[in-house]
Amino acid sequence: MIFTPIADSAKAETASIPPCSKEGIAKYVQQRLNEGIVEIPAESYFKNPPEIKSNEEGVLETSLEVKYGYNSIAGCPVYLRSYNGQLVGPTLRVKPENTINIKLINNLPVNPRNKPLEDDNIPHDFNTTNFHTHGLHVSPKEFSDNVLVSIIPNSNPYPISIKLPKGHPGGTHWYHPHKHGSTAIQVSSGMEGAILVEDQLDQDLQDHHVKAEKIFVFQQISYDDNGKLEDYKGFGFGQGASNWSLSKRRTTINGQVIPVIKMQSGEVQRWRLIHGGIRETIQLGLEKKADGTRVKLHEIAVDGITLGKVDSWDKLELEPGYRSDVLVQAPEVFTSEPEEYRLVDKATTAENSLLKVAEDQHTLARVLVYSKNTLESLSVLFDNGKPSSELLSILKEARTRNTGEHGYLRNIEDGEIKGHQEIAFNIFSRPGLSFTINGKSFTSKDPQPVSLKLGTADEWRLMSGSANHPFHVHVNPFQYTRKDPQGGNETIWRDTLMVKANEPVTIRSRYEDFDGDFLLHCHILDHEDQGMMKLVSIKK
Repeated sequence: MIFTPIADSAKAETASIPPCSKEGIAKYVQQRLNEGIVEIPAESYFKNPPEIKSNEEGVLETSLEVKYGYNSIAGCPVYLRSYNGQLVGPTLRVKPENTINIKLINNLPVNPRNKPLEDDNIPHDFNTTNFHTHGLHVSPKEFSDNVLVSIIPNSNPYPISIKLPKGHPGGTHWYHPHKHGSTAIQVSSGMEGAILVEDQLDQDLQDHHVKAEKIFVFQQISYDDNGKLEDYKGFGFGQGASNWSLSKRRTTINGQVIPVIKMQSGEVQRWRLIHGGIRETIQLGLEKKADGTRVKLHEIAVDGITLGKVDSWDKLELEPGYRSDVLVQAPEVFTSEPEEYRLVDKATTAENSLLKVAEDQHTLARVLVYSKNTLESLSVLFDNGKPSSELLSILKEARTRNTGEHGYLRNIEDGEIKGHQEIAFNIFSRPGLSFTINGKSFTSKDPQPVSLKLGTADEWRLMSGSANHPFHVHVNPFQYTRKDPQGGNETIWRDTLMVKANEPVTIRSRYEDFDGDFLLHCHILDHEDQGMMKLVSIKK
């Protein structure tokens, strides 16, 4: 028998698989997972996004150019809207009282629409943009975190200037466009980046030999078989599943598909996790490839605010807009070859998933742990895999600094509550789908915004009558009581929270420092673009 023609035929068939097709992506993923340790190319290793820091005068100066960029995802050439032509924006690193000055330049083509829309909640003007700092406690007015402005293509550079207040807590935040009608298209193209606010906690961790810091911007970048994104077809449903899952696109990390992370035996790294996607829940876990042994993810901050303790998770839930800072200690390795672990997005049941459709397990990154230890000293923040008393003391001090220096993070007591707010997400057929909050779709001229008074606190009740919706509110975070890893109640601060269908949630929020108009909305951003958003107004 002659086997050569069969082999040639198989090679030809493999070579003919279009790289942007479902089959092409699956082939690329399998190749990445099967790469031998000595065969890993340099471009496969994990890379933090490029970084821009504030100067000695406390000012961060930069430009962000919004334009189409040529890149590659899983071997597919893509041509997508971007910041500076890249798949992820640069990290902005600042400190409390710093000023972020950004020249936002919109060099996208002119929008093709030439007549007014009958309904502003139809996705539109995909090349008009603006800028939102998700999580920062800053002013929503003028040239600060003002998402009610529109930056059209070929307009003059837009001067953003955002001043962080004194005592702004250190933490992990992010930025992305927020122009109603085009937000989902732009964020799903990769237009997002990290904002890191440094404080004493950062120095304390470094002093205790937590030297390596990795920034994970998890993205769910959509594109068609031509590597482009020009419509909402990828955001819908079909065949009992989301179009995202049917497309077989993969969650990327800083634009990379299954990057390789290197750690040394016993090393402790700080991982800053940002869910910048809009299509799926991420149930994050770290497991040994050989036998599934789990490595704890030691959470020290949620949505950019220090917990003051450590929550050690086998599996960490991330919904769109969520952030989590975790410390990861590499397991001990005594072999000459590194041991491989997998950072995975665990399978999620339909009931617990973002879009109420079952989600399969996927590998997000490979983690190689080496036995040879060239570190100057291993961290003393863990004792036999558990947080040490020294780490707990550092975190408690950080929490005390945050509540002491900045009043809006002190606990909201019963006697402080002045009013009650209710937010109800719902989707109606009228005909077609209407995405609503409190029964109405968004209008920028809302005659009944959520009206709040500066210097007061309210209790809020969040509800969803249909589907699951991540609630996000700008400017001020809120207190929420969740279950800790041991099943007990703990009250934490956050700015984004999954609200499940028919499971009301109670939160408390205090309005400090800043008046003005801003937004709350569902962070499934195509829901927001179609009307699931509401104006908020704080008056003095």
